[in-house]
Amino acid sequence: MTFLINRCRRRSYLVEELVDTLRDEHRDAIRACDVEEAVAECLELGELLQHAWAVARDVLFDGRDEQLEDMDGFREAVVSTLDRAIGVLPRVRKMAEQSMTQGYDVKRFGEFSKAFDILRALRADIDATWPAVDSQRIADSIASYHRGDHRSAEELLRDARG
Repeated sequence: MTFLINRCRRRSYLVEELVDTLRDEHRDAIRACDVEEAVAECLELGELLQHAWAVARDVLFDGRDEQLEDMDGFREAVVSTLDRAIGVLPRVRKMAEQSMTQGYDVKRFGEFSKAFDILRALRADIDATWPAVDSQRIADSIASYHRGDHRSAEELLRDARG
């Protein structure tokens, strides 16, 4: 009888270990599927942000900017969204690399580096095309004007003509 109980006990350990391994493998496989979805989402977000910037640029520079009540707030929303996207990409990349190290295939991972480049270029384009408001500089200029520390447009034109 002791033999039988020992056999059952050892088998229970074996079954427990196999189930734990299966659960871990299943968790890794599910995680790899989720990571693949995150990679696809990052790529789609990059495309969506490109489209959003193209539309925003058209509105801003085609004379339709009156549609925006708060241009500075809109710029901040665009930039913060883009910065958040740029910030999350390394985390997704790391998760994808971990899944691939475990032997899982992550579809579209080859396109992932391109997403980094696209978003960084997009951020540079926004900075070059649509500079941020420098509130301190504006405040300094207003204070300077109120102190009489300014030149009229006529004076500037007269000086420019020589």
